[in-house]
Amino acid sequence: MQAYAWRLYKSFQGEILAVPGRAIAFFFLLFLFFIPLITGNPYVLRIFIFANIFAIFAASWDLLSGFAGQMNFGHAAFFGVAAYAAALLNLNLGLPPEATIPIGALVAVLAGLIVGIPALRLRGHYLALVTLAFPIILTGIVFAFPDFTGGELGIYGIAPLSDSRVCVYYISLVVMIASALIMWKLTDAKSTFVRTGVIFHAIREDEITARASGINTTKYKLLAFSISGFFAGVAGGLSA
Repeated sequence: MQAYAWRLYKSFQGEILAVPGRAIAFFFLLFLFFIPLITGNPYVLRIFIFANIFAIFAASWDLLSGFAGQMNFGHAAFFGVAAYAAALLNLNLGLPPEATIPIGALVAVLAGLIVGIPALRLRGHYLALVTLAFPIILTGIVFAFPDFTGGELGIYGIAPLSDSRVCVYYISLVVMIASALIMWKLTDAKSTFVRTGVIFHAIREDEITARASGINTTKYKLLAFSISGFFAGVAGGLSA
């Protein structure tokens, strides 16, 4: 047990503390755990809750567009689809937020596949234009069925994750950290656990060369859309 703990510490020291940027991020995350002790102001906590949510959303966009090189101007649609799915499931079926958030994330995965499949043969500006059309279509659907979606006014009366703002803050913080760690490992080109990182990098740098080297670029582009959609959906479900 001691040997395992020592290896874990050395790995942490080598991967986190030895890299200045990662060390700063680590200590900043530690600081975030003490925010409720510094201030109990509900408004300030609400700001930090949404900061955690949008950190997940930003990281999910970076996974798809930054690491996999698939420019997506309609990423907010994944966020919105999950938020609406979570809200409607809670309001109409009475499901608790603990259930609606992962379900909403899975709905966002489906949305990612819907966008990803027709965009498989596109790159660059053409891909960006196709992804831009997706949120425009969804906005039209929301306005076309106001009795179901709430239209411009949105949906009200959704049960919160908790009656305690501090509890909601810690939930959003833990989910944000867990999501960031998972996405970091999935996009790390030097990772020995998964190959997605190096493959995403290869597709981003030169998709034709990646395909010629035997990489199934179709599969991994869809995977990038799905993973990105899932975490954007997690953020959307939390925001609902």
